[in-house]
Amino acid sequence: MKDIFDDFLLDSSSDDLDALYAKNERDRYRDGGTRLERKKARLDKRSTKVQAKIEKKASNKAGKQATKALKKAAVNTMPGTTKLEKKLNYAGAKATARKLKRKEDRADRKEARGDRRDARKTKRAARAEAKNPTPVSVSRKLTAPKSGAPKINAPKRNEIKTVKETNFKAAFAAARKAQGPNGTFKFNGKKYTTKRKDD
Repeated sequence: MKDIFDDFLLDSSSDDLDALYAKNERDRYRDGGTRLERKKARLDKRSTKVQAKIEKKASNKAGKQATKALKKAAVNTMPGTTKLEKKLNYAGAKATARKLKRKEDRADRKEARGDRRDARKTKRAARAEAKNPTPVSVSRKLTAPKSGAPKINAPKRNEIKTVKETNFKAAFAAARKAQGPNGTFKFNGKKYTTKRKDD
């Protein structure tokens, strides 16, 4: 019994499943099974396409006939004694309607362009404002005191002021002059003090 089982395991004809599968496929090809199946699938696909084309053609034809009937009815309602006059009046009315539609479309496009332009301007202005905020003016108010000598209301020492200068050196000098050594100021959106190393 053991020898028979060993022979079965070593036998390539029953052990090699790939070979069996390939042989089965060859037999099917020889009988025309697979080819016939593929041909049938192709024919089914082609017939579906042909059917769809026929249906599309029929719907297009029906649509054209409906359009023709509508046009004929519209021509008959036009003023005129002869058929030619009616057709000419219909064509003129159609051309006038087309011109009006084009004019309206142009006006709509122009309005849309204006809206887009305004939106871009607003966006640009907002971006510019975010980059360079409007500086706080360092103006001094003169107010008459209730009694005694006139008093000048100077800005507080630690008050943050935004100084608009082209470079940092000039901004620092202007802020130090206005606030003294213990003040703070903003430059390009960042906060700085007016202290120097030697203070």
